[in-house]
Amino acid sequence: METSTQTLNIQGALNISSCKEIGDAFNKLIIQKGRVCINLAGVEKSDAAGIQFLCLARQSANANSFDLEIVNPSSPVIEMAKCLGVSEDEFLK
Repeated sequence: METSTQTLNIQGALNISSCKEIGDAFNKLIIQKGRVCINLAGVEKSDAAGIQFLCLARQSANANSFDLEIVNPSSPVIEMAKCLGVSEDEFLK
């Protein structure tokens, strides 16, 4: 039996202004039981809150044993993570 994948495509901002809405959407996906994919290809700007959301999503997945894949980090996500001293591995894997 194949597990379905629910995808959260983030477009525009991944920042303090958008994190509540994105977090709510993420929470709706994880309660559906299945694999969750967060696609970051459309992120045009990010801040510390956005990177914190990604790290917390990864920690939640690890702690609660659900399958989470975070893919296609855009340049703004990678650059903000670097500025904060956060390794991509902390949220991608």
